This record gives sequence, C-alpha cells and structure tokens, in this order.
Amino acid sequence: MTDEADPLKATLDSAVADTAARLAEMTEGCRETEDRANDITAKLRTRWQRRVEIMRSRANTDGAAKNLGIQ
Repeated sequence: MTDEADPLKATLDSAVADTAARLAEMTEGCRETEDRANDITAKLRTRWQRRVEIMRSRANTDGAAKNLGIQ
C-alpha cells in the first residue's frame, strides 16, 4: 500500500503537520522554545506511529481470527 492510499498515515501526517505549524507559530523568535517545540513534535509523531501500528496489528489479528472461525 502506498503512502497516498494509507488513510491512517495521511491522518497522522496531517495531525503532526498541524501541530508543528501551531507550535512554530507560538514559539517564533525564541530558539530554546523552538527546540522544545521540535522535541514535542517528534515525540507526538512517534506516539501516533506506535498507535497506528497497534491498530493495524489488532485489525490483522481480528481478521486472522475471523478467517479461522475463532470469533
């Protein structure tokens, strides 16, 4: 699946980009605060990527269980 066809990744990228833009606007002109905002954005991306991985894993597990007639 390409990135363009992946709705979870598109949502993640959009949310992180919006947050990064807001943080950049709020911290403009203060280098220390800008660095902190960049750290927050990186952590946000990491957390959301992990959540997407968990959601996909659960969906794959549920799908496999249904295919085997377990559920």
